[in-house]
Formats: sequence, structure tokens, C-alpha cells
Amino acid sequence: MNNELRKSISKSRPRTREEEEKTKSCLRYQREEANIQAWVNLQNAKAEAKSRKLEVKVQKMRSNLEEKLMKRMAVVHRKAEELRAAAQLQHLEQIQKVCEQSGKMMSRNTMHFSGHKSCGCFPCNDNHI
Repeated sequence: MNNELRKSISKSRPRTREEEEKTKSCLRYQREEANIQAWVNLQNAKAEAKSRKLEVKVQKMRSNLEEKLMKRMAVVHRKAEELRAAAQLQHLEQIQKVCEQSGKMMSRNTMHFSGHKSCGCFPCNDNHI
């Protein structure tokens, strides 16, 4: 019986030692896994921070470009108004010139034919000369 007890104790010791080694190994693995997960979380946080920073930069660029575009369009509209005003002035001057020329021709026709009305066409003018 004494012999059996020794065998039993000797068998239990290696198992306990084996279990301790397994436990230590598991704990080491869990620590390593926790470190890996912490590293992954850190990398994700860095990537998200970089992404937010880029989004802010893109938004600023978009805002600046929109502002430049608005200024450019304001210049275009102002120039268009100036061109329209110049075209309208030229048109009015041409109309006034035509009216003056028409008035001069009418006065010449009335002076030329001394009271005879003429439409200004060649046959009418030919008869009165």
C-alpha cells in the first residue's frame, strides 16, 4: 500500500506540474492576444483619425474652390452686365442715327420736290426731276 501511495503521489505531481505549465502557457497566450488586440485597436484609431483629418482637408479645399468659383461667377455676371449695357447703348445710338438719317432724307425729299410727296423709289424720283 505504501508503494501504491508513492505511485499515486508521483503521478499526481507531474499532472499538477503539467497543468501549471498549461495554465502558464494559456495565460501567456491570452496576454499576447490582448497585446495584439490592443495594437489592432490602436491602428484602427490612427486610421480613423487620419481619415477624419483628410475629410477636414477635403472639406476646406471644396469650400475654397466653391468660394473662388462664386467670385469668378460674380465677375462674369458683372462683365455680362457691362457688355449688355454697351450693346444696348450702341443699339440706341444706331436707332437714333437711323432716325436722324431718315429725318434728313425726308427733309431733302420735301425740299427737292417742293411739296410733292415721294416714296423715295427711283420711278417716283425720276418723274419729278
